[in-house]
Amino acid sequence: MGHEKKKRKSGGAFPTQPLKERRIGIEYPSWKDYSGYTVLQLLESQNVLFVGEATLQVLHGAVRVAGKLVTVESPPLVLSTGGRFSLAISIVGEAYVTQVPFAASQEVVEVSLQSRPPLPQAVRSVGPVTDRQGPPTAQGGREGAAAALPSTAPSPCTFNLYHPTDQRAPPSMLVSKEWAQAVEDVCGAACSGVPLVLAVLGAKGVGKSSLARLAANRLLDECPVVAFLDADVGQPEFTPPGLLSLHLMEPGRPAVGPPHAHSRRPWASRFVGDVSPEHDPQLYLTAVQALYGSYWNWAQGLVAGGSAWPPLVVNTHGWVKGLGFDLLTQLLRVVAPTHIIQIRGRSERKNLPRGAFWCDLREAQAAASAPLALMTLETLVNTGPQTPGGQGAAGGRGPSGSAAAGGSGGGGAGSSSGVTLRPLKAVESRALAWHAWAKRVIGAEPAWGSYESEDFWHNAGELAALAPWRISLDDLHVQLLAGSLAPQQLGRLLNGAVVGLLATSPPPRQASHLGARQAASAAAAASTSMAWWDLDAEAATAAAAAYPRGRVSYIGASSTPPPLLPCVGLGIVRAVDMASRVAYVLTDVDADTLEFVGVMVVGRLELPWSLVVGGCVAWPYQQLFGLSAEATGAGTGKARKNLSRSSLVELAG
Repeated sequence: MGHEKKKRKSGGAFPTQPLKERRIGIEYPSWKDYSGYTVLQLLESQNVLFVGEATLQVLHGAVRVAGKLVTVESPPLVLSTGGRFSLAISIVGEAYVTQVPFAASQEVVEVSLQSRPPLPQAVRSVGPVTDRQGPPTAQGGREGAAAALPSTAPSPCTFNLYHPTDQRAPPSMLVSKEWAQAVEDVCGAACSGVPLVLAVLGAKGVGKSSLARLAANRLLDECPVVAFLDADVGQPEFTPPGLLSLHLMEPGRPAVGPPHAHSRRPWASRFVGDVSPEHDPQLYLTAVQALYGSYWNWAQGLVAGGSAWPPLVVNTHGWVKGLGFDLLTQLLRVVAPTHIIQIRGRSERKNLPRGAFWCDLREAQAAASAPLALMTLETLVNTGPQTPGGQGAAGGRGPSGSAAAGGSGGGGAGSSSGVTLRPLKAVESRALAWHAWAKRVIGAEPAWGSYESEDFWHNAGELAALAPWRISLDDLHVQLLAGSLAPQQLGRLLNGAVVGLLATSPPPRQASHLGARQAASAAAAASTSMAWWDLDAEAATAAAAAYPRGRVSYIGASSTPPPLLPCVGLGIVRAVDMASRVAYVLTDVDADTLEFVGVMVVGRLELPWSLVVGGCVAWPYQQLFGLSAEATGAGTGKARKNLSRSSLVELAG
C-alpha cells in the first residue's frame, strides 16, 4: 500500500509537456516596472505594442523592431512614436540563435525599456552673437544662449506597453504576407553581392514611405550600411521639406517611428527650396542626378577597398499624374532601379501604369534598363483591424502583430488618453518635420517630446531666444529661386526667411574620402556626416565664377543654369542689418562647416505658424501695430486643404 501511494504521488507531480508549454504561453508576454526602467519578457513570435518615448536595450535573446533585428550586441535603440497621431511600435520576440527543436517556446527574450530622461528646464536669454569667422566652441559658439538646469523631479514613465489582444491597444503598422515576402526577396537579392537599387512607387497615401523605411531597416540586417535616397521634397523621411537628401544608414540607427521622430542630418543633400518640384522641375531632376552620382562614386570607392556593394533604397514622391508622372519617369531613368515595388491604391484611376512604364521600348537599351524584379502590392491603408495573431509590423520572417484600434492603455507604469488615430495631412507632417529640425537647432533630441501644443510653444520660444550666427552679406552670394528683386529690397526678403546654405569649397577632410584605401570601411564613411560634397578644385573655381560674393542673382535670369552646389544645411534669417550688411542666422550647421558656405539661397519655404509664435520671447520679425501682406491682399495666394474642423479641434489639444 505504501508503495502504491508513493507511486501515485510521484505520478501526479510531473505534468505533461503540453500543459507546461500552455502555461508558459499564458505567462508571457509580461513586464515588470523597476526604478526608472521596465523589464519586458516575451517568447519568440510574441509581440508587444509600444507607445511613447524610451530607450530599448536587449538583455537576452533578440527582438525585431520596425523590421530591424536588435540583439544583445546592438547599441541602445531610441524608440519614439512622436505624438498622439502616430502608430504604435511593435516589439516582436525573435530567435537569434539556432535552438533545439520543440524547445523554442522555452526561450524567453528579455528587454529593458528606460524612460526618456527629464527634459532640462532651460533658462534662455539672448546671449552674445557669434561671428561665423570667430573661434568655434563646443556648443557651436552659443554657450551664452542658454543655461540648462537639471531637473530634480523624479523621472516619470514616458511610455506604455500593450498586449496585442487588449481592446485598448492602439493600432500599429500593418504588414501583410505579401509585403513581408517582397521585402525578403529584396534582402535575398542584396545578399548575392550584385548592385541593388530598390525604388518604391505609388500614389499619395498608399504607404510607400512606410514600406521604403521597412525595407531599409530589414536590409541593415544583411548589409553594414544602406544608402537611402529621399526624392520626396514635400514629405521627406529624415529632413525638413525642400531638400533632396542622401543618407547612409547604419545598423545602430534604423528608422523607427514617424519621420519627425528620427530626423537627422543628411550625408549629402541638394536644396530645392520648395515643397513641390512643379515650379522648377529641371532643378529637381538635376538634384536627383547629383545625389545618385554621389552614391555611385561612394559605392565604387567601397568596392575598390574590398567591401561589398551597398544597396540603395529610393523613396519617390506621390505625385503620379501630369508633370509629376513625367518627373517620376525621368527619375527612374536616372537611378535605373534593379528592383521595383509598386503599391497600388483602391482607386485604379489614381494608380501608376503597370509594368516598367519608364522604359522606352523603342530604344535599344530598354531591355538593359528594365528592372530585374517588379513586384506589385496592394495598399494596406484603410484596411479593417486585424484579429490578434495576424501579420504585424515586424517586417520579415513572419512575426505576428496586431492592429486593434482602441482607446486608453495601460502597462509600463503609465496610462494614455484614448484617441482615434487619423492620417496626418501633408501640411501637418511638414510642420512636425520643422519642429524636429528646430529641436536639432537648439541642441535637443528630435525623438524626445510630445509634439503637442505645449511642446510647440517650448520649441518656438527656445528657437527665438537662441543666439544666432553673424554672417556678412559681403562674404556671401544670395540666390533667389522664386523671382528677381531690387538690391535695396534684399533686407525685407531675407528677414525671417528660410534659406539653404551651400558650400563653395571643399573642407580639408574631403580628400580622405576620395581615395579607395580610405573608403574601405563602409561604417567609417557612414559615421561621417556631410562627408561627400562632390567639390574639387575645378568645381570650386567654377562655383566662385558663377556665384560672386556680395552679389544677388535670380536662378531664372540666365538661359544657362549655374552649377548646383551641395547644401550643408538650412537656416533661419533671424534678423538683417542692411546698414552694416550683416545677417543673423539660426542653423544646426556646426562652425567648421559654416566656414565653407559661400551661397545663401532663398526659396519658397515657410515655417509653420506653431514654430513662429510661442514662448516668452517675441520674434524679432513679427509685425506689430501694422497690417501684414496677407491682410492687405498682397500675399501669395495659396490653397488650404487641411481646414477640416475636427482636425483643428484635435490638434488644439
